[in-house]
Amino acid sequence: MTFKELEPIEQAFRSVAPYILDNAGHEALKLKTDGTPVTEIDIETERRIKAALKGFYAGVEILGEETGYDPNNLPNACWLIDPIDGTKSYIENFPSFTTMGLYVKDNEAVACVVYNPTTDEMFTAVKGQGAYLNGDKLDLTMTKLPKNAVVKARFVKSITDLRPPVKVEAPPSGAGYPFIQIAKGALAARFNFNAHGHIHDYATGILLVQEAGGVVIPINDEEVTLYSKSFVACHPLLSEFIHDNKAALATIEKDLS
Repeated sequence: MTFKELEPIEQAFRSVAPYILDNAGHEALKLKTDGTPVTEIDIETERRIKAALKGFYAGVEILGEETGYDPNNLPNACWLIDPIDGTKSYIENFPSFTTMGLYVKDNEAVACVVYNPTTDEMFTAVKGQGAYLNGDKLDLTMTKLPKNAVVKARFVKSITDLRPPVKVEAPPSGAGYPFIQIAKGALAARFNFNAHGHIHDYATGILLVQEAGGVVIPINDEEVTLYSKSFVACHPLLSEFIHDNKAALATIEKDLS
């Protein structure tokens, strides 16, 4: 996969942005069978993205969160699309929702695109080739450590008690938004504890952060994989603190889950 090959995904995401933004804050919330939120705009946005990609990516299946896919039986090559990540924020018209796409080949995250329609920020990454924001290369090794990190509200106090060099607070809803904030050097870390999301929620952001020069440290696993749900994605200057407190973080996650 090359960055040039990501252009149809980028164009498809931009094409649905006016529709997404025009309906932000005006949709009624529904719950899917797994308890996660969805709106009619999510469903229609996914349909439009798939229609826009027709004729591109021959031999690659285009799968989406709303139409569903089997995480344990992925095709050899596929795109996983999340039309509106952060549906709760979208319902509230809080600008932390994104549109995400992950290219998976042979059960490995190979490329990703994350678009923030509110700010017209297009993040792209290809494994081994770096990450970009609107065409500008991202390199966290050349940036200062941001002041804030995020984790689910119930974990804030316990992590704060470890005295990290950043302020820990609860994030807005959505997986994609904290990842893009880390990738561009605006957020120090995302502590991903007790997660119940899907491959497209986490593997997309993991790849983006890693290719931007960030670090992703597994908490309960030996290594980061396509299926990781327990990890800390962070600025490289925070990685020593995470490694030094990995056992304590694992205990916090276990005790408060």
